[in-house]
Amino acid sequence: MRFRVAPPLLALAVSGCTSTKDCPAGYTLDTASGMCLEDASDTDTDTDTDADTDTDADTDTDADTDADTDTDTDADTDADPTYTVCDDGIAPFAGVQDAVDAASDGDTITVCPGTYDHVEIDGLALTLVGDGSETTFIEGGPSHPGLFVTDSTLSISGFAVSGTAVSDVLGAAIEVDLSSFSATDLRVHDGAVGVYGGYGVVQRGSEGTWDDVLFDQNALTGIFLATDGGSLVLRHAVFTANTPSTSSGGGPIYVNVDYEIANVLVYGNDVTADQSLITLTPTSDGWIYNTVVAGNTGGYRVFDIEGSTSTLENCIASDNPDAAGIFAYNGATVQYSDSWGNAVNFSGNAVSGGTNLSSDPRFTNAAAADFTLMTGFSPAIDAGNPLSGYNDVDGTRNDLGIFGGPGGGWTP
Repeated sequence: MRFRVAPPLLALAVSGCTSTKDCPAGYTLDTASGMCLEDASDTDTDTDTDADTDTDADTDTDADTDADTDTDTDADTDADPTYTVCDDGIAPFAGVQDAVDAASDGDTITVCPGTYDHVEIDGLALTLVGDGSETTFIEGGPSHPGLFVTDSTLSISGFAVSGTAVSDVLGAAIEVDLSSFSATDLRVHDGAVGVYGGYGVVQRGSEGTWDDVLFDQNALTGIFLATDGGSLVLRHAVFTANTPSTSSGGGPIYVNVDYEIANVLVYGNDVTADQSLITLTPTSDGWIYNTVVAGNTGGYRVFDIEGSTSTLENCIASDNPDAAGIFAYNGATVQYSDSWGNAVNFSGNAVSGGTNLSSDPRFTNAAAADFTLMTGFSPAIDAGNPLSGYNDVDGTRNDLGIFGGPGGGWTP
């Protein structure tokens, strides 16, 4: 007889059953014995719920189109070194030249207030930052200009530079040869004529940008010379109390390269009779605008504009009693400008009338170097080129003079 063996506590039977219906719930009739036997069940519960929960998958998507990239974002964040010059026994360098000699391309040299010997920069790209043109001085001497720059790229700000003209260079204070040069907050002062004469600044074969520069108290052949190719941008510059003292080729400004001259003031200089105050030669072409030449003594011409495509506009030549005011030839254009109180006001192909004036510009107080225009009285107000690109900083039409035009928001 075969039957399933139940667990001990469940080995129960009910006899006397003749059919399955006679068996209570949970029992089954065993026909051989006539007994209702309790249904056997496996109460041994398999609690092993282990399953392969490994969801790891091969996420390697590398294929022939392997898009893996190096996500290393490390970069060279090293800044170019800064060299500090102070005559205080603490700074790394006591002389500007010492710092220049130690520097490499791209370096910045910061200079504390003080007076320093001349500097020569040859074949380097540097930034030279002084404390300010009233506190930080570089002085040249009888053997070297204050600053000599050749075959270099230099940005300089915050210095006063002086020097004496010498035999082997033309620049007494600064000479820039075959270089790219930019200057701001710079004073060129107290230059003196040596045995061979010279200029306060000479720019030769260079790209020069001069902005916010003062040239004063220089007794030299000339004050600023740009020559031998390259280009010149001269903005927000003042030339005053200079005494250029030679024949042709001198004067405060002498340019024979392509140029842009804007918002420049030339006043209170004493010039020999055969020099012009601003000379732009036949080999120079460009644009001079919103410039004032006023209250100078001596001189041949005030504006001497000779380049074939040169344009002078929005300028004032006033109260230069010994010099002809605005002279132009070789096709140079003179427009929207005022010439008054000069030996001759217009000459060459520059003529009064049309867009040009010959009227007192009515400066507020020229004797005190206040060259603002008298509101309600000056004919030079709103008399400049009417095109919107020439507008003053307040959006109104261009005023003639140094405070007109888009660069007029400055203090000389």
